[in-house]
Amino acid sequence: MKILFVCAAGMSTGILTRKLEHYIKEHQLKMVVDAVGLSEYEEICHGYDVILIGPQISYQIDEIRRKSGLPVAKIPALDYSIGNCENIIKLVNKLQKGEK
Repeated sequence: MKILFVCAAGMSTGILTRKLEHYIKEHQLKMVVDAVGLSEYEEICHGYDVILIGPQISYQIDEIRRKSGLPVAKIPALDYSIGNCENIIKLVNKLQKGEK
């Protein structure tokens, strides 16, 4: 499973990505995570299975869904701010199953 994080500039999701990579390795999950800024996602998103967006760009969720054609969800603000990897992985799994 390939997960793309998108935020305003890719910086805060970059921090979250590193934390999540550690979690994925520790739990032996078959996932890859990358992070980009809002201005970059269209160029690379088609190589991913799901997109998670930072809460600061939640107003863009419909446009990102439309342009990418992929399942997209907003990371809840609390999970985003504290880097709650367990909840973020649960969100990814729901997206993959087509749940909201």
